[in-house]
Amino acid sequence: MRVVLRCFIVVLLLSGAVSAQTLLNGHFASPYNYIDSNTTVADKWNPFRVSQNPQFKRSDFEQMPGGPGGEVSCQQIWSDWTTYDAGVYQRITGATVGQKYRLTGWCLSIWGHGLSQNPPYQDGMIFQKIGIDPYGGTDPNSANIVWSWNDPLDRRWRELVVDCTAQSSTITVFARGNNTTAQTNCMTFYDAFALSVSDPVIISNVSVRPGATDAVITWTTDVPSDSRVDLWQYRGQVGSATTYTNSSLVTQHSITATGLSPNTQYYFRIRSHATGKHDGVSCGTSSINPFKTMFGVPFANLAQAKNNPDGTQVFLRNLIVSAGTSQFTNAFFVQEQDRSNGIKVDKGLLTVTYGKLIDISGTLATSNGERKLTGASVFTVSTPGPPKPLAMACSAVGGCALNQYTPGVTNGVGPNNIGLLV
Repeated sequence: MRVVLRCFIVVLLLSGAVSAQTLLNGHFASPYNYIDSNTTVADKWNPFRVSQNPQFKRSDFEQMPGGPGGEVSCQQIWSDWTTYDAGVYQRITGATVGQKYRLTGWCLSIWGHGLSQNPPYQDGMIFQKIGIDPYGGTDPNSANIVWSWNDPLDRRWRELVVDCTAQSSTITVFARGNNTTAQTNCMTFYDAFALSVSDPVIISNVSVRPGATDAVITWTTDVPSDSRVDLWQYRGQVGSATTYTNSSLVTQHSITATGLSPNTQYYFRIRSHATGKHDGVSCGTSSINPFKTMFGVPFANLAQAKNNPDGTQVFLRNLIVSAGTSQFTNAFFVQEQDRSNGIKVDKGLLTVTYGKLIDISGTLATSNGERKLTGASVFTVSTPGPPKPLAMACSAVGGCALNQYTPGVTNGVGPNNIGLLV
């Protein structure tokens, strides 16, 4: 009897150790459980509604192109002429406290056009994300939940990823969709969810500095690893991404994506691999992130940009704000860090702080003999502090013409300094 009892205990412990890796019915296959006339949910899953009362039901729309394949059914949440915030969750017991887990799941949104697969897409109407509560709670609004990127794409299956460290022997996985704008036939779908023990490279401090035709993407990893960025256009698919790589093993990463189009939306995903970490190759995958390139033709400095007629769209990097929007009602001023040239910028809806280092796009114009930028877009780089005024004789203020498009003052002498802090 003692031998039998000990064997029975061992079996229980082993089954508990692996159960956290076994998310049940991740493909949302039949049977579906009827809860009420508005709620039919895949077996092993539970519904939640944060706002409104969308319908939960089984769907075979998993076969839309670009999907994960496999089972012919998936979980659908649907509403007609109402917004909603709702999803499904599953509690998983037997997790190991302190162990890292990775949840992957495929999501699809369809906003306002039934089951049509044709453009135009309506990105940014429905947002989807997946998450893990490492404490095993079931409240979708809990601050404990670690969420993936809040994905805005319409009518394209996409795989979301999130990593989390268990803080309890029970963890909870979530899939959540938020339809932000009321329209007919708004739907979210879920399929091919999986939970696995994970020891990924940890990616943090992700940032992107967009230019007009390039973008500098930086991030940090917890161990030396290589650098990979998958980048594709906003209306495209991950499968059509251009991949930029650097094989150097570092913890501070920087990739410059080149050949981009101005004023264009892009998405990117970061991947960092490290060999020899724990059991071999570890992979950290950031969630999918968006950015939009600046507009205008890139110029090396203001002097080159000003050597163009009014109406030219220009892009310039690393200009210092010499007078912010709090100093002037309808404008601010920027200049080169070496104080060689400056220019006025129409404020528009911008709020710009004195002493900031910025990248700027704008359209050249002339007002009362002074060159300026209109319709500007600004990216703040850093805050090096206010620039020092340039000292000069009163007779030199304004200066002579810089070129045929940039006049000086009447009878001006010396270098053109209109727009500089003096």
